[in-house]
Amino acid sequence: MKKNIIILFLLPVILMAQPQLKLMTFNIYHGENRKGKIDLNVLAEIINKENPDVVGLQEVDFNTGRSGKIDIALELAYKTGMIPLFARAMNYDGGEYGIAILTKYSIIKSEVFNLTKFKNYEQRVALRVDVKIGEDTLAFLTTHLDYHEDDTLRFLQIKDLINIVKQIKYPLFLLGDLNDVPESRAIRLLSQQFEMDKPALLSFPCPTPEKKIDYILKKTHEWVLKNEYIVESENASDHCAVVAEFEKTD
Repeated sequence: MKKNIIILFLLPVILMAQPQLKLMTFNIYHGENRKGKIDLNVLAEIINKENPDVVGLQEVDFNTGRSGKIDIALELAYKTGMIPLFARAMNYDGGEYGIAILTKYSIIKSEVFNLTKFKNYEQRVALRVDVKIGEDTLAFLTTHLDYHEDDTLRFLQIKDLINIVKQIKYPLFLLGDLNDVPESRAIRLLSQQFEMDKPALLSFPCPTPEKKIDYILKKTHEWVLKNEYIVESENASDHCAVVAEFEKTD
């Protein structure tokens, strides 16, 4: 009888779910919708519907004229109930232009890295945040790489990212618009550090994507990719949001 009681008490412990993690990367085109209007509500609706733990945002404006002199990262944080962190890449139109991260959890460390730049090209940066989720400390890196057809600068920026990655000791996730396809030499180089998703999900242009340039990649064996998909919208950015779901291994 005692054995049965012991088994009964252990059963809930055995059936406890593994920790879950849901991530999103989203190039938001400075908040402009498909009709050429600034519309943060449609972006917030997409984020709220998917309910990710962490979001990497690219093409984010802060106080620019074209976006109506607003802090886009802060406004999206307010509309989604998340914590924002913006990283300036360059000054633009009376304000700043860059990338951001939204998270449900407190940020315990952050750092901005300038990436290699050619003269007369836009400055690009990478934003790292460390977040405590339960008992786990996880690192997230978001970036938006050079877009030119000649991949020379983009290849050097990938090398920059690899040097950054080597400094990070925690399980790491990269969320970003890398502006290159999986078979390119730049992404092949990056794949030496990160586990690539297969099959590659097309993400640009939205709503009928033809190529993959937006990525959620991981550098950890502790978290396993369980599902990945894109969110198509005819009313938001020219990029589809990419969502990935992970589960922690034993």
